[in-house]
Amino acid sequence: MNTNDPTIASVYRDFAWDVTLIAHGADAYYFTPSEDFIARYSRPIFSGLTLLLLGGLVWYLRQWKRPMSKNKAWGKWISLLINLGLLAFIHLKLLPENNTSIMALLNRAPDLGTLTILVTLLSGAWVIVSVWMLVRTQPK
Repeated sequence: MNTNDPTIASVYRDFAWDVTLIAHGADAYYFTPSEDFIARYSRPIFSGLTLLLLGGLVWYLRQWKRPMSKNKAWGKWISLLINLGLLAFIHLKLLPENNTSIMALLNRAPDLGTLTILVTLLSGAWVIVSVWMLVRTQPK
């Protein structure tokens, strides 16, 4: 209980039931967390996403001066759609469904808030890079 882990908040809510059970002479029952997979494992998921997005950007920037292939636009479109989807998922589904915001995360769980900001910034950078690559490879 002392961990104050916001990814298993349902366990804290169910703690009152354990106190009630003990007060009535019954054994305490361990209530399993009811949060979904992404909410429970958000720290490793967001850490992995941060490393993946950062690694991809570093890899791309190292190949900046090489000529771009004009016939592989589908990869650039996939990159654009994946990153736009990731941004939409985080800000339109994940945060609202968990009744939180980036500022609330920074106050309650600074590590999750920082990871969310990093994923947002890196994913946004990939959106810009993907659009730039698509514009650069278009025939003139």
